[in-house]
Amino acid sequence: ALDQPLLNIVLDAGSSHTTMYIYKWPADKQNGTGIVTQHSECHVKGGGISSYAGERGGAGSSLEPCLEQALQDIPKSRHRLTPVYLGATAGMTLLNISNSTKSEQILKDVGSKLRTYPFDFRAATILSGQEEGAYGWVTVNYLLENFIKVKFSQFQNLYQSYSRTLRNEC
Repeated sequence: ALDQPLLNIVLDAGSSHTTMYIYKWPADKQNGTGIVTQHSECHVKGGGISSYAGERGGAGSSLEPCLEQALQDIPKSRHRLTPVYLGATAGMTLLNISNSTKSEQILKDVGSKLRTYPFDFRAATILSGQEEGAYGWVTVNYLLENFIKVKFSQFQNLYQSYSRTLRNEC
């Protein structure tokens, strides 16, 4: 139904901890735009998922309390329609460099755990530094309300300018 907001679950798996965010936005957007708001969040207890290297199933199990919260926070009728993504950053990037077998096992464990929940599992992946920077840039500008003030074409120009800056610095 168009009157129900669209929802999305993002697990931000950083080096020291993981946070689950549930975002929502109107399904019936005006002029093709909608304001994304944070619906809820949950801080996963323990360290980052990379801290579970060698502990089979540990990273996936650590997410359970927050995923259980998501079951409560999202109406049951919306569970299968709600995408879930996990993006891992620094800790997993370093682990992948030092021991790719362990980092692949952690992502496999996390993916297996996420698939046991009724949400629409999309990905559990290590973000590149460039992807992480781009998401951070979008987040900061959203919080500063810069996107509310510009048209999408202006946003594209801003993002392309940012991408060029990143390429020049790398």
